[in-house]
Amino acid sequence: MTFAALSKHPFALRPRVVIVGGSIGGLSIAKFLTSTISADASKGPMPRITVIEPRHGIMNPIAIPRSLVEPDFAKHTFATLSSFPNDMIDNVEYVRGKVVHMSASDVSVEFADDSADTAKIPFDYAVLATGRHRQSYIMPPEPTKEEYIEVMNSYVNQIRNAQNIVIVGGGAVGIEIAGEIMYEYPDKNVTLLHSRATLPPEPVDAAVGEYIVDALVKLGVNLQLSTRAKSDTDGKVTTTDGREFKSDLTIWCNSRGKAATGFLDQKTFIDSIDANTGAAKINDDMSLKGFPHIFAIGDVNDFPVIKTAGGAHHQANTATQNLLRAMDIKRGTYTESDAPASATMTPWGAHMALIIGQELGVMELTGRGVVSGTPVLEHFGGDMHTSKMWSVVGIKTETPPKRHKL
Repeated sequence: MTFAALSKHPFALRPRVVIVGGSIGGLSIAKFLTSTISADASKGPMPRITVIEPRHGIMNPIAIPRSLVEPDFAKHTFATLSSFPNDMIDNVEYVRGKVVHMSASDVSVEFADDSADTAKIPFDYAVLATGRHRQSYIMPPEPTKEEYIEVMNSYVNQIRNAQNIVIVGGGAVGIEIAGEIMYEYPDKNVTLLHSRATLPPEPVDAAVGEYIVDALVKLGVNLQLSTRAKSDTDGKVTTTDGREFKSDLTIWCNSRGKAATGFLDQKTFIDSIDANTGAAKINDDMSLKGFPHIFAIGDVNDFPVIKTAGGAHHQANTATQNLLRAMDIKRGTYTESDAPASATMTPWGAHMALIIGQELGVMELTGRGVVSGTPVLEHFGGDMHTSKMWSVVGIKTETPPKRHKL
C-alpha cells in the first residue's frame, strides 16, 4: 500500500494514531480503540489508525516450541489480515513494511512490497509495540503465512533428521523446545546448556525452577547447568570449560535480544531509550518518558515485569485509556485539570507459565502462587494460547487441534 492511497482515506482529518508493530500488543491497541469508540459516540469520531507491520498478519510466538515438532500445528498459528474482525478491517489501515526512522511527529516507512517505495506518515499519537530482536528459531521473521509455514516445516525436518540436538539457553523458550523435542522423539539425545546454576533465569519462586529441572530430567533431557557454550563447529558444541557435546543441530535460545528501537531518532529520543538494552523508558501510564503523546508497550519497554504476550495485552489496555483521554482533552471534552486521572500500571509479581512436553507444566501467577500439572495445561487451552490470543483481538480463524494431554 502506498502513502498516496493512505492520504485519500476519509479519516485523514481526524486524529492520527500510528501503531508500530502488529503483534498482540499493537493489535490489542487497535482493537481497544476501534471497539471503544464504536460503542461510545461521546468518544468522538474514529481516529485514523495505521498499523505498520512487516508481516501480512499475526503469528502466535507462544506456539513456536510445539510448531517445531508438529508440522500441522504451525499453519494454525498464523492469522492473515483477512481473518481480522470487521471493525478493524473497516477502521484500521494496515501498512506492510518497517519503520526505518521515527521523529516526534512522523515515521518513515519502507514498504514490504518489493517496490522500494518509502513514505513519511505523520501522527498525532504513536504506539511502539515492536518487541525485541530474537533468534529465528524463537521468532521466525517470515512475512507471509505461506513463507512462515515453509520455514517452520524446514525446522521440523531439521529436528526430525537430527539425532543429537544441543539447545543453548535455558530461558522459557529453550526449556519448552527441549521438552517438546523429547516428548515427540524420546530416543533422541537432547542436551540443554544453561549458563546459570538454576532454571529459569527469570525471577520466579525456587519451586518453579525445581519443577522444571525434575520435568526435563524425567523426559530424558541432558541438563547441563552452569555451562556456557563457546562455539558450534565440526558437529560439536564446545563450552568455555573445554567440554564438548556432539551436535547434529544446535538451537540457540540464549539471547534476550535488544529492544527493537533502532529506528528512533537518536538525538530526539536520547533520554528516552536505555543505551544498553535499547528499551523504551516509560512512565506508569505507558507513555514514553519526555513524550506524552507516544506510548510503548510489551517487550520493547523497560516496565519491570517478566515479558509475556498477556502482559503486552494488559499494557495495551492502559495505553488505550490514556490515548482516549488525550484525544478527549485535545477535542475539548475536558481540560487537563478536570479530565479523569490517567490510567496507570504498577509492576505485578512473578507471572510465568511453561509447558514442558505435552503432559507437564508449571506456572506462577500473581495471587495464585506456584501451580503445576493439569491446571497449567488448562491455562494454555490445549493449543498454546492460540485461541485465546485470537479472541482478544477478535480474529476468526481455524485454531490448532487440542494437543495437550488434558
